[in-house]
Amino acid sequence: MKKNHKTPTDAGLRRRAEKIIAETVAGGPDSPGISPEESASLIHELRVHQIELKMQNEELRRIQEELEKSRNRYSHLFDFSPFGYFNVDEKGIIEQVNLTAADMVGIARGSLIGKAFTRIIFRDDQDIYYRNRRALLESETPTSFELRLLKSGGAEFYARLECLVITDSETGFRQMRIAVSDITERKHQEETIRKTTRLSQERAQEITALLKSAKIVLSTSSFTKASRKIFDICRTLTGAAAGYLELFSDGGEDHKIVFFEAGDISCSIDTVLLMPIRALREKAYRFGKVVYDNNIFSGPWMEYLPAGHVRLESILLAPVMIHKQPVGILGFINKAGGFTKNDIHLITAFTQLAAVSLRNDRMLDALKQNENQLQKAYNEMEKQVQERTRDLTRSNQQLVMEIEERQEAEKLLLESRSMLQKVFDGIAEPLVLLDRDMRIRVMNNSAVAYFGVTDSRKVVGEICYNAFKGKTDFCEGCRIPLMLSKSGNVEFERKGFKNPHRYERVFLYIVKDRQGATENIIYRISDITERKLLDKQIIQNEKMAALGVMVSSIAHEINNPNAFIAFNLPILREYIEQLIGMIDHDRGNTPAFELCNMPYPEFRKDVFRLIGNLEHGSERINMFVSNLQEFSWTKYKGKETWVDLKALSKKAFDICRSKLKRTVQFYIDDIPETFPQIHTEPNALEHILINLLMNAAQASDKADSLIKLSAMTGETWLDHTIIEVTDNGCGIDAENIAHIFDPFFSTKAPNDGTGLGLYVCHDLVTGLGGRIEVETEVGKYSTFRVILPDMERRSENRVEEKI
Repeated sequence: MKKNHKTPTDAGLRRRAEKIIAETVAGGPDSPGISPEESASLIHELRVHQIELKMQNEELRRIQEELEKSRNRYSHLFDFSPFGYFNVDEKGIIEQVNLTAADMVGIARGSLIGKAFTRIIFRDDQDIYYRNRRALLESETPTSFELRLLKSGGAEFYARLECLVITDSETGFRQMRIAVSDITERKHQEETIRKTTRLSQERAQEITALLKSAKIVLSTSSFTKASRKIFDICRTLTGAAAGYLELFSDGGEDHKIVFFEAGDISCSIDTVLLMPIRALREKAYRFGKVVYDNNIFSGPWMEYLPAGHVRLESILLAPVMIHKQPVGILGFINKAGGFTKNDIHLITAFTQLAAVSLRNDRMLDALKQNENQLQKAYNEMEKQVQERTRDLTRSNQQLVMEIEERQEAEKLLLESRSMLQKVFDGIAEPLVLLDRDMRIRVMNNSAVAYFGVTDSRKVVGEICYNAFKGKTDFCEGCRIPLMLSKSGNVEFERKGFKNPHRYERVFLYIVKDRQGATENIIYRISDITERKLLDKQIIQNEKMAALGVMVSSIAHEINNPNAFIAFNLPILREYIEQLIGMIDHDRGNTPAFELCNMPYPEFRKDVFRLIGNLEHGSERINMFVSNLQEFSWTKYKGKETWVDLKALSKKAFDICRSKLKRTVQFYIDDIPETFPQIHTEPNALEHILINLLMNAAQASDKADSLIKLSAMTGETWLDHTIIEVTDNGCGIDAENIAHIFDPFFSTKAPNDGTGLGLYVCHDLVTGLGGRIEVETEVGKYSTFRVILPDMERRSENRVEEKI
């Protein structure tokens, strides 16, 4: 609901208007008055004017209300603005402040008004405020600046002040309006950025210094010069006042001062004098780590320093390590503020560069020691290098010359390594070079193929038993660890490392360094399977030769008497039959007639029984002699020709068919029709198959008995043709398997065999240059495996190798 507000001005205007109307209607002394028509017109105009005034009055009231609303909105925006606002007079007294500013400083608004603005400014920053306030009041140009304000508890925060001058147009009174924003977070970020930038710059300086030192190592062959340059760079970077570099002997008993930099510090100690390794130096030497002490002057180490030594405030000692052994110490002395952990990392990096320089220097010394041995071979090349070096010295100074010498040395090292690899690869037998930790350094192509390594580069540096067997400990029976403690070479025989069916001879050669210590081991493997087989064959042949002579003698000595007996027995039988006929005619009907204390009928039967026994004995002797002759026949070797193994297997089966049908339920001939022909003696191979099939038939003891004949081609010329005869019979126990190829050995009944079948097989296979193997399990199966070589291919390969 609207309210009618009448101001004093409105009432005065009304009275003046009424007075004018009254004078106009009544007329003055000189006025002739108005007519009724004029009076009615005037009243009408007044009424219209009255209505207009009312409308204007209503509009003014509406505008006033809008202004009040705007003022309220402005007040709300002012109080809750994200910026703090202060109105400060020319004397610096706070006249007005919004809620945001009061909240910023943590002081109630009422407590701020009437107080000096400097009360909430950090004391050290008040000059900033006074200086900018004076400039603002003089120029009345808006300005901004940053300083620290205080909160109610005394805590400070960074603020940005945006200031301008407000002047009252009526009174001319001036105020400063200050907009405050909290920039503490931004300041912290800027501080973080500054610190990060500073650290980045420091890291950049360190990296630049390390790169510069690395270039020095590459370009300077002299360790003394390179180490001194590295030391100077590191000393400048860390801020150390002094320092030194010393090198140790192999045992650490002696040391040599390479250089000593005292800086501005006086030192009367002769650096040539030897000092024992103790105190902090002993700690750095023993543990191989950087050590430092920033309070060494009051520490326990001072008692070890001789009189006249540099006064020590702080010290850092970094061991120079080569192959994990300390060979020297790089020391830094008296850094202002003391050494830090960052100094440890930094100096460690510089020390490593010094170690690289020392190692390079020693390598170059070693190369120079070998120059006399290479002088004759490279005399002309050395002359050209020297001439070229002099040219480069004049044009490119000492740096280029040293780089060229280093590159040449590296080239020779690479060529030497390449030549060593070529020599290794030229050896047909597997050859491996191991270091004293049994890590692989070099392998030839034969070793790569032997151990089945796909990429020789991946196994270099690996321990041999891990690379070749995937183990974490020594292989069983390995002799390399044992020989490391001996001084001589070792050779021994063993079963194949990869193939236990083969035989190898292993040679271990020790390679010593200049001090006589074992440095490397050459590991050579020689396949002696063929030689072993030949040795066994020679021994077997010698046995057979002796046995053949004996068999021939026995057969001769037995055949002659037995032939006499066999020849005379029919005659004797004929004589006896005639005598018996005569006795039958004379006394055959006499019951009491006796001969040799026996009734005649019984005597008659006994005589013919004795003659039959003599005939049977003669036959047995003849059969034994025949077996011995068959035994001697195994030494016969007929003409070799190309043989169709499938056709030969069918022929052997036909011979054994009746025996197999009686004892075997299933027979499988698994030899392919397309199996390649083999070059061998067909009669011997047929005899081998017959004996193996008969032996398998005799071992069959199950209702579902089975014999399987199969053949395959091996991977090498020694294993070219592999023939297997497998049965599911009784198997062979461990006690008998060692004797199954001995002559006359049999586990069958006395009338079931002579014990020569497997012996004959073994001798025939050996005569063909092959071997026979057995795989069995008692009660389950037996497999006899005949392995024949490809003699033709072997001879061709040997001809190629000679060429």
